[in-house]
Amino acid sequence: MSRKAKKRVKAAKRVKAAKDQFNRNQGQNKAVQERASPQHIAARMAAAAAGVQQADAQALQAIKQDLQSYGIDLSAGRYAALDQASRVVTAAAAVAAANQQRAAIMRNQAMSAGPESQRRGSRTWDLIRGIADELWPGGWEYVPTGQMIWAVSENLKNRNMPIPKRDVFLRAFGRRKG
Repeated sequence: MSRKAKKRVKAAKRVKAAKDQFNRNQGQNKAVQERASPQHIAARMAAAAAGVQQADAQALQAIKQDLQSYGIDLSAGRYAALDQASRVVTAAAAVAAANQQRAAIMRNQAMSAGPESQRRGSRTWDLIRGIADELWPGGWEYVPTGQMIWAVSENLKNRNMPIPKRDVFLRAFGRRKG
């Protein structure tokens, strides 16, 4: 086989490998998008809340049976608060479980989104950008660099964290390459 023919075969193999990788990525993206759908998230949140509500209802029933075994009349007014307090606690626990489920789904999506979503830079850069996002939710692209460094440094001081050098800030904000 000639050199040109060998090069063509290698090039064809590289193209096939790239197409295969693209198709695998498309399949992964579709699966991630399905898990990211509002319907999927709502269903998982509802399931988590229902599980907590069911467990709390069983616990309340066990408490009521226990009190009745001691001869306590649960229809008396003094024990009506037991049921009401239990419902408030159950509602709060159900909301917390639903929110934890949503947070877990979002965290899993971020981890499984693929190489294009992988973190660039250090954890310090991520922290600096996160603080900047908190301070300037509308965007910090046009905020003067000195003002940004001062505000983020103050925030880091309040958190008892070390203040990085100016270059770290500049690289985190994308105002210096390297």
